[in-house]
Amino acid sequence: DLASLPQTACEDMRQELRQGNRHVISRALESLIVRTIERKQQIILMLNRRGFSTFVMCRSCGHVMVCTMCGMPLVYHKNGTLVCHHCDIQEPVPDICPACGSSYIKYFGSGTEKLERELAELVPAARIIRMDRDTTTGKFSHANILAAFKRGEYDILLGTQMVAKGHDIPNVTAVGIISADSSLNMPDFRAAERCFMLITQTAGRAGRGNEPGYVLVQSYNPEHYAVRFALQQDYEGFFAKEIELRRQLFFPPFCRLVKLTFQNEVEAAAQDAAKAVKKKFQQRFTDKQSNQIIGPAPAGIAKFRGIFRYCLLIKTAQLSLVQEFLRTEGLQLRTDVLIDIDPLSTL
Repeated sequence: DLASLPQTACEDMRQELRQGNRHVISRALESLIVRTIERKQQIILMLNRRGFSTFVMCRSCGHVMVCTMCGMPLVYHKNGTLVCHHCDIQEPVPDICPACGSSYIKYFGSGTEKLERELAELVPAARIIRMDRDTTTGKFSHANILAAFKRGEYDILLGTQMVAKGHDIPNVTAVGIISADSSLNMPDFRAAERCFMLITQTAGRAGRGNEPGYVLVQSYNPEHYAVRFALQQDYEGFFAKEIELRRQLFFPPFCRLVKLTFQNEVEAAAQDAAKAVKKKFQQRFTDKQSNQIIGPAPAGIAKFRGIFRYCLLIKTAQLSLVQEFLRTEGLQLRTDVLIDIDPLSTL
């Protein structure tokens, strides 16, 4: 006997902001949490990122504190440090802005720790347990957190993607997804698929027992097809829309991808090396229907541990010919080039 699919609803966070709610938690989600706990049932809340506050910014000049090694925004953690989630570098939070000397430094965004604090204020009676990369570093800690939640020692399980998959806890009747669509802002062709997957997987945690499940998705982009189809659990609808877009844009499964990453301590050298390979590729492959090359563009993490990185993305219907080209150019022998065939991410 299959459990019936949970009831889903979407809360437009732009409306919440217009109505003066500056919290991470919408009023609808707050009342769902309160209702669930009053019924002695449990709720899972999923946030799309870890950390206490997404980034630290100067309100006077707009300067964002970034990692010196890779240039990505540093994430603020409650112990008072700024952490780079890519390079694992830690820095203290500055008292004054390094760019303009102002002391108006403000934390923006919201991570799991901040959400935990906001929840404690909104529903003081709730017993909350957090599961993210920071609380599951120890051996078995992941399993221990889930076991304690399953035994009913906590009312709310709060976490990042880890809480989305596979848990079967009968007393969980409600799921809240805090920032379901933040993954849509990634410049990657699988962004919509990931967003759809995240919502449907997390939603599947609700109503596994005899009680019906209820899922509330908070979104800044509720009209996006990935959000709409995920709320309806409409796989066929999503597939039809997504496959047509991929066909038009010549993305997998209509082609194979090869990502070339050029690395150098000198930025111009990395970019020039990529440009040289692109030129040779365009001379070798004149059929734009079957072989396309995009870039060079800075990698998702453009500077990593002091090394600049530029990417070329090849889309091909003739992978063996492209591999032959890469071998002819001797790219597999070069230490400054990474070759990734069928990359999981195009960033």
